[in-house]
Amino acid sequence: MIPPARRDPGKPRRDPNSNFHVGAVQEKFPTRTHCPTGGERAMTVASQIKQTLAGLKSAQASLEQFALQTQDKAAKKAFTDAANQTQSIIQSLQSRVSQIEQQEPEYKGF
Repeated sequence: MIPPARRDPGKPRRDPNSNFHVGAVQEKFPTRTHCPTGGERAMTVASQIKQTLAGLKSAQASLEQFALQTQDKAAKKAFTDAANQTQSIIQSLQSRVSQIEQQEPEYKGF
């Protein structure tokens, strides 16, 4: 490491224990974080939303199955209403994914 007297004060110094610069400005919510080998270490916002969409679709399918299997009319209505609410959330998240893919085409298809 360069002794402090010889280091350029305008440049942040590297932390020897990580891949980050000490004093470097980092985004509060980065869309992606790279590891030293070039791969991604953290999920992107787009991939997190897509993973959430997959979970919501699974939950919606379960709710629809419960509605079909139950004989209780009140339970059937509750399951159907919950499935419909889940569908509206899915649609709003899908529109958000479309916005992200238009802004950053490299996320398309992931």
